[in-house]
Amino acid sequence: MTLAVIAIIISVVAAVFSGLLAVLAFREQRLRLRPYVHVDRIDTYVTNESITWRLGIKNVGLLPAKKVVVSPSLHTETISKGLAEGEQSSKAIILPQQIFWNPVGVKGETKQNIMQGKSNLRMDVSIIYEGIGKRFYYKAHYTYNSHTHSWTFEDGDAN
Repeated sequence: MTLAVIAIIISVVAAVFSGLLAVLAFREQRLRLRPYVHVDRIDTYVTNESITWRLGIKNVGLLPAKKVVVSPSLHTETISKGLAEGEQSSKAIILPQQIFWNPVGVKGETKQNIMQGKSNLRMDVSIIYEGIGKRFYYKAHYTYNSHTHSWTFEDGDAN
């Protein structure tokens, strides 16, 4: 009799642990098997008329990112709402390990002020995309160094 009770208890404990392992495996799979989109690199191109930056938006996840919308916004101390040259773009799909290039730039007096170090430039990037039936986002903030023509990541947020 006691041997049967012990066998039942062990069976119940094994069933509970099996259920917990299945739940944990499902959660881990949802975290791993999804798109992860971020700014992979920013290339700088300077001409006499303008500075253009190409944002390399990359999907480092294992599944495609769908309905990707990239919204860069450039700001200086005097222009807080964003420069006109920061335009929103969209892409239907970004496959795993694929890079989508999104240009953004400045011209004229703004370009000259940035190049001479008279204006500090900041870029806010927002990326919204879908995958596995869920919406995801990535937001990042960068500051521009006019001496090295490079961007420094300040902070960001993602889900």
